[in-house]
Amino acid sequence: MKLSGRNLGNFMFCSAARRFIRTTTKTNRQSVDLEVVKNECDGIIVLAANWLQPRNDFTGLAARIEKANVPTVILGLGAQSHDGKIPDLHPGMLRFLKAVSERCYSLSVRGTFSAEVLNHHGITNVTVTGCPSLLWHMTHSAAVTRQTAPGRIGRVSVSGTLPDQVNPNGDDSRMRLTRFILQQALEDGYDYVAQTELPLMQAHRGERTAADTARQDFLRHVFSPVGEAQTSAYLADHIRAFTNIPEWLAYCANQDFVIGTRLHGVIAGLLAGTPSMLITHDSRTEEMAQFAGIPAIRSTDLMAAGRMDMAALLARADFDAFNTRQVAYFSDFIHFLDANAVPHRLRVI
Repeated sequence: MKLSGRNLGNFMFCSAARRFIRTTTKTNRQSVDLEVVKNECDGIIVLAANWLQPRNDFTGLAARIEKANVPTVILGLGAQSHDGKIPDLHPGMLRFLKAVSERCYSLSVRGTFSAEVLNHHGITNVTVTGCPSLLWHMTHSAAVTRQTAPGRIGRVSVSGTLPDQVNPNGDDSRMRLTRFILQQALEDGYDYVAQTELPLMQAHRGERTAADTARQDFLRHVFSPVGEAQTSAYLADHIRAFTNIPEWLAYCANQDFVIGTRLHGVIAGLLAGTPSMLITHDSRTEEMAQFAGIPAIRSTDLMAAGRMDMAALLARADFDAFNTRQVAYFSDFIHFLDANAVPHRLRVI
């Protein structure tokens, strides 16, 4: 979990980029030797996530990029806003963005909202590319290659976004939404793929920790009013977590439908050719669904229905539109990499 940045989904876009970028030096922002970079490397590639948030201070990385002073390209930078407002950014983040902007042709962002945030803060050399995770296959674009008939949906995989702890002042929107998803998953026997939810992973593995009482209280709240015995049985049988991308894709290839709030969990399904749908709940998920053509439903609409009707959700998804959009998405990403002189293995066979 620590290596992933406490989100296993981060392995998806990092692994994809490390597959298709032609590179000889793999490092991270803590261990990079600036003398090696200056003397032996053509440039720096920064693999980004939803970093454009008020609390993020990237002063340290900005200083290292400035000191190395070589061409620097960032991939898949995203903003996150739950109310649609442009976030204020920490001075250390603005310094980082300026350092990258001055050393590249353009910055890659996940969607139009992220581009708007950067433009608002004075960074104008921006290209909307989406997330590099969808380039995993390298020689062809992502595509849903099989259709599941509405009456034959048996194996369903879901995902959610649980807060780290219970809000003492009441449930927040993420908790309400994920409880809604988990409780139906428990009732119908669906798998739940965890990316950040350490309490669910630990319970699945039968691990006991010093904070076990607090974890049990958390799980009781999440699954209430379901009893502990039923909850424990569900966690033992149906929680999944993947640190290896090929294994994740192989798992998704054996599902009939993948649906959830987790962007990379849904992308895993799409890369496996499985019908998949994103539950959008903030600017980050909204912009990726729109730009990449990912079939989606808003969380408010999903919860208003009172229950996830998988056949109805599957019927509303336009996978032909997704497949068509991905051809252009793949090609446009190649053009971005070429414009920034990034050596890569992407090609259409």
